[in-house]
Amino acid sequence: MLITLTFIALGDVWMTSDTSTTGCNPYKRDKVLQLNYKGLQQLPTELTETEDFKHITNLYLKRNCLTTLPEGINMLQNLVVLYLHSNKLTALPNTIGDLRNLECLDVGSNCLTCLPESIGTLAKLTSLKLAYNMVTHIPKSVGNLHQLVSLEAMNNRLKSLPLELFNCRNLEVLSVDSNQLYSIPRQICKLSRLKEISATGNNIIMLPQGMGTSENLKSIFVDCNCYLTVLPIDLLKRQVGFYRCGSLPLSKLSDAILSNICCVTVKHTETCSKALPLPWEIRKVGNLTDSCVPTLLELALRCTHRVLVHTTDLSYLEEVPPMFVPLLSVPTAKCYKCQCSVFTMAFPMVFQSQLQGTSVYLLALCCSVLCLRQCMFMVNLPLVYPTLESLCLAVAII
Repeated sequence: MLITLTFIALGDVWMTSDTSTTGCNPYKRDKVLQLNYKGLQQLPTELTETEDFKHITNLYLKRNCLTTLPEGINMLQNLVVLYLHSNKLTALPNTIGDLRNLECLDVGSNCLTCLPESIGTLAKLTSLKLAYNMVTHIPKSVGNLHQLVSLEAMNNRLKSLPLELFNCRNLEVLSVDSNQLYSIPRQICKLSRLKEISATGNNIIMLPQGMGTSENLKSIFVDCNCYLTVLPIDLLKRQVGFYRCGSLPLSKLSDAILSNICCVTVKHTETCSKALPLPWEIRKVGNLTDSCVPTLLELALRCTHRVLVHTTDLSYLEEVPPMFVPLLSVPTAKCYKCQCSVFTMAFPMVFQSQLQGTSVYLLALCCSVLCLRQCMFMVNLPLVYPTLESLCLAVAII
């Protein structure tokens, strides 16, 4: 009688297959396979070189010593949950993208530096957990994960987020704490179902102006971002974590970053002023006394956007320089008064308030001096920019 002993520890049970009598192992009928804390240095070959375990839906491999996964991982076509937390994985095979039924992938606490592009073919994926790795970038293909609800990428080495990520319209929770991010792209405003974003412990300089307009977004945690001193005014209505922010001046940033930022200066104390950054896309500030009229580029973008909003004919975009297409798709901001789209030139207003016992500046952008003037009566907070004297002078000039 041929007895095959399969070296897979399911709990403390040795799985034994008597091929001369039953032809199959009774344990192979289980859809959930628990292999946590087994000291495995590689995945048992029986899982990936035969079809005996093709029926498995949940595979748990927490706290083993796995450094790689075999290319044959795609043999497990019915996997719904793949739990690889706390191993020593340095890479994932491209074939992981063949697990078309996968809904939850947890590769947290490993040694990953990147994800394969094939991750974007996991069409049913709802939860992606890759916290506590060394990932430097998220592949653009993640934008194909249209069922993704939760992305956890805390404690990695991300310097930016791919714009394609914001095509994941079902995303509800985004956690990117303790990375090296300088900004959150304005395309996040496309995520109408987003409920919570946590980006504490980064280098964020500013947040998108439209973040506070989503009805579903209730919680924004941006604690411990040392350059963050100004928030979009609409966030005052949300739960915002803002502890230990703004401890460093913008002058500590590199020249390469500073050269891409427009700032306004406010009186911070009786003896010193403070530079506050405007959104990255703003290239010119309406300074109220000699630039009260929007630039021709700004006017052109506003007119083009109005046309695009009221048509389904995208042929208009063929005449637009490619560099402006993303901006037309997601404007920099909406005028705080009239809701007109704003792109590369704006008329900012800065108010001062308290958040969790900390002084915070709140930014509103307007499309014209006249809208800015009317906004004075819409916000019941101290105005710190522009000064009332400058504002009155600008209106008199107009």
